[in-house]
Amino acid sequence: MKSVPYELIKDKMNVFRSEMENLHLLKHENLNCLYGISLDSESELCALLWGYPTKGTLSSIFYDESRPDRLVFSAERKFTILQQITQGMKYLHSKNILHLNLTFENIFLDRNYNAKISDYGLLPYIDICNYLHFAPETLSNVYSTKTDVYAFGVIMSCVLDPRNHPTENRKTFKPDMPVKLQQCAPQWDKLILSCWNKDPQLRPEFEEISKQIQMLKGSIVSG
Repeated sequence: MKSVPYELIKDKMNVFRSEMENLHLLKHENLNCLYGISLDSESELCALLWGYPTKGTLSSIFYDESRPDRLVFSAERKFTILQQITQGMKYLHSKNILHLNLTFENIFLDRNYNAKISDYGLLPYIDICNYLHFAPETLSNVYSTKTDVYAFGVIMSCVLDPRNHPTENRKTFKPDMPVKLQQCAPQWDKLILSCWNKDPQLRPEFEEISKQIQMLKGSIVSG
């Protein structure tokens, strides 16, 4: 369940309902489904009812040391998760839906550790608390599919290199993450940097990213 500030939707309720209905219709194996909304105008409460895949978020699995089931992911599992995220994002973009808040906290894992993207299409209706994944052009309120690609570059860097921590510097834009990743072939550095290109038009689409990950999967080394 995710709360939406009532003051953000009270003057555009019909638009909000229509957009949530469209999100409800989206179905893909790598999306966390939006099951419905709970709205109480008298108490001014609004909640979105999302699925809750059993293993929690990427953030909790990768970085919460208090979890008894915290895992050190194999190279193959890292590759699979990244590829699954690209598949989910390709589907969203094919439906003209931008995520615009693609973070470790919004990617869940099911009981088989398959990636499920959540909280897509909600940027106008939520309070942002993590700017680490935001592309530079968002400062000018410019958004596109390449905005999501930039955020995916941050996720890819964190998945492949344990030195990078997505929950640090939450109130700042992407810090100076290491360009050369530990235990990865140089081609991975090149792919991530292409996602971080300051010119959005020069960033690859998720279709191209997916193809490159497929070619590079043999170069991931467990760490």
